[in-house]
Amino acid sequence: MGRTKSILFDKDPADDAIREAWADEAWKEIREKFTFTLPKKKFVLKSKSREWQAHWKYSLGRAIRELGVESRCVNGRELFRSQEDANAVAARRIELCDKLAQEMIEATARYRDAPERRFVLVPIAPDPEPTEEDIRKHCGHDRAIGKTERWMAEIAWKSALKAKDPNLFLVAFQGHIQTFPDGISSYEEYLQSPLWNRIRRKCLTQAEHSCAGCGRRATLVHHRDYRPRVLQGEELSPLVPLCETCHEKIHKTSEGIPRHWQGCEEELERLVNR
Repeated sequence: MGRTKSILFDKDPADDAIREAWADEAWKEIREKFTFTLPKKKFVLKSKSREWQAHWKYSLGRAIRELGVESRCVNGRELFRSQEDANAVAARRIELCDKLAQEMIEATARYRDAPERRFVLVPIAPDPEPTEEDIRKHCGHDRAIGKTERWMAEIAWKSALKAKDPNLFLVAFQGHIQTFPDGISSYEEYLQSPLWNRIRRKCLTQAEHSCAGCGRRATLVHHRDYRPRVLQGEELSPLVPLCETCHEKIHKTSEGIPRHWQGCEEELERLVNR
């Protein structure tokens, strides 16, 4: 620390005389050169709006900087070299308050009159159901079909359709994903990929970073469906912007028990439409 700083801040009794001399010199300069003040606050603020008064405190420094006027602040009061400087700053301060207050009033009116934005949950289409003809085709006979045989025929029918179009059926959980886009091998790797970053950013931007459940700032994107076209970003309707609290509510009950897909959907619908 330099000598000047040590005199000012160390509070060494040996330097008291120097500090007093500096203080007297500073006060002398202020008394001789900065003797003019602004108009009384109570007369300026009389009958002004709440929006106008909100900018009063912070507009003074801005007015001084804009006009390039030299001043000194003593006990919370700005002192100026001339009354002309003080009057110019006071006039500019009032202009700034008028301008900023009007901007605040207009912004408040825009917010108040704007239509309420609500996230709309797009229903997820039900999976295709096999016909009796489909079941018999995969059984390979015309006899009565038993319960186990019907179940196995439905699996074979579903596998054949998924081989033709993997987007036909709901993929409810990340553990059910069979193939990932762009050569990705796991869901954790997918979440770190540039592809997901683009999709996530687009989803949050479209929602203006507003949580679909509570309206607070959304930082997460919830998957209602993991089929390939959703993972690829070709369909965004199953993606829901959420805050961490709402995301936790959707996936777990208040007791911390994980929900099944249908339970997640019911809780999500309750949060969005409440």
